[in-house]
Amino acid sequence: RRVAVANVLGELADTASFKPLLNALKDSEPRVRTAAAGGLGKLGNKQAAAELIALLKDRDRYVRAAAVAALGSLGDAVAVEPLLALAGYALAIRFTFSIARGRALR
Repeated sequence: RRVAVANVLGELADTASFKPLLNALKDSEPRVRTAAAGGLGKLGNKQAAAELIALLKDRDRYVRAAAVAALGSLGDAVAVEPLLALAGYALAIRFTFSIARGRALR
């Protein structure tokens, strides 16, 4: 039910949805956090940037992906550095994995 509410709030794209969506980012259910991040991205309110940046460290990959997409929608320069750091980390992991896989195949 909380997921549905977060989805509806995001679809409304009403400024009154901002505070409830921001609060939903702290929900224990990853699907609620994912929906809330998506809704905040649709609202485009740059005041959500700090909370969305914090979600880049969420345990759930779908929450992190929703945060990345929402930050992209906001277009706030404050998100550039954290997004680059995240991309760099992911690239480093892929690179290390490809080296390890190459060694295992020898």
